[in-house]
Amino acid sequence: MISAEQVPMAQRVVDFGGANAECAACHKDQHKAEYGRACDACHRPETFKVAGFVHRRSPEFFAGRHAGMACARCHVRAGAVPPEGPGKPAVSRRAAAPAMLCGACHADVHLGQVGPACERCHTVAAARFAAARFSHEAGAFPLTGKHGALDCAKCHATETATFPAGPGTARRLKPVSAECRACHKDPHLGQADVRCAACHSTASFRLLSYRHRGLEDLFGVGSHAKLPCRSCHKTETGQFPAGRGTAIRFKPGRTCLECHP
Repeated sequence: MISAEQVPMAQRVVDFGGANAECAACHKDQHKAEYGRACDACHRPETFKVAGFVHRRSPEFFAGRHAGMACARCHVRAGAVPPEGPGKPAVSRRAAAPAMLCGACHADVHLGQVGPACERCHTVAAARFAAARFSHEAGAFPLTGKHGALDCAKCHATETATFPAGPGTARRLKPVSAECRACHKDPHLGQADVRCAACHSTASFRLLSYRHRGLEDLFGVGSHAKLPCRSCHKTETGQFPAGRGTAIRFKPGRTCLECHP
């Protein structure tokens, strides 16, 4: 009897009829059945590496900054992610279907000042996940005029304090005072009330026009109406309601002799 080793190579016939074509027949399942048995949905026989996989579920979520992430950054086994700090638990994520929530991978940099719907302000397309979608137009303090070009940090300072999620360092989002004096020094030293918008606008903050309410018959007609403000309202150094300093005197004398000899 001739053994298989004695048959010339050219005359040998290999029977593939009974071979199992499933990957699991030859390869160990590295994913422990978390992804099912259709390995070719992700892997290719050329290298067996995951190349060019497309997340067909929520493609906008896997675009931008997420597109270049290594698979292992999101697909990790429960307990494999170390805690973010002392006393904090390890992050538990499913490898097959990790939670598509920002909080599953990213720490809350706002420390509880806003809700978990980060996508309302942030986008994966912006550098460092910047808040490209946020607009003050939908808020209680729309930014107009010169306020519109200001950097966020001008009003929202970084503080080390106690926030809704606990003590820490974060940018103060709210509450932030909407009063002018919260950011602007009072150049009038208490001579006027806090309703700056009654005279000034955000277009330039300059007093372009002012109506002397109740005194129109004296200052709103004739030669008085053409005078610049500084003709009557002089800059003085003296005592004002907010203390001693230098400011434009709002309420000069109203008699003719105050200005005319």
